[in-house]
Amino acid sequence: MRPVLFILLTVASFCESATHDVTPTGTSFPEWTFGSYDTLFVDKGDNVVFSWSGTHNVHLVSAAASTSCQNIATFPSLSSVSPYVWQASAAGTFYFACSQPGHCAAGMHIQVEVREGTPPANTTSNVVDPGLPSNNTNGTVVDPGLPSNNTNGTVVNPGLPSNNTNGTVVNPGLPSNNTNGTVVDPGLPSNNTNGTVV
Repeated sequence: MRPVLFILLTVASFCESATHDVTPTGTSFPEWTFGSYDTLFVDKGDNVVFSWSGTHNVHLVSAAASTSCQNIATFPSLSSVSPYVWQASAAGTFYFACSQPGHCAAGMHIQVEVREGTPPANTTSNVVDPGLPSNNTNGTVVDPGLPSNNTNGTVVNPGLPSNNTNGTVVNPGLPSNNTNGTVVDPGLPSNNTNGTVV
């Protein structure tokens, strides 16, 4: 009978996102206003916050419209209420501008570059599911192409081969029947003993 393991999922590691305030160049005060804006670099899943006072809005526009400041109002209006939070749900280049007369020309347009980002290879080392292979030891990726039967020296599933011993890759091409010198499954061949290649 398979042992039951209590799985602690660190959801925050997958859902964690950063917040970026739209801030004019040369200032530290976040505000969507007249001025100029450097390109803002964010990761997919991050939030971009537009905050303002007075009569402004946010439109998602084309690169050409952002440069020419022509016909801004014909593009999708995202909000005319401050603050507006835009979530970067896809990688790519996005352009935003205010459609109030003269505002774009006065500098209210910004380019946002959304990077694909690097999602965590796994959650923390206490996330263990014997039904699924793991490519990390104590949260460190060993070889994403190979499964592992241990996490930080703790046997997860002796039925799965391992390409590491105590976090050290011995031979990623061969399975192992031990973890840090402890036999996991004598039915599996071993290419190491406590980190020493046999």
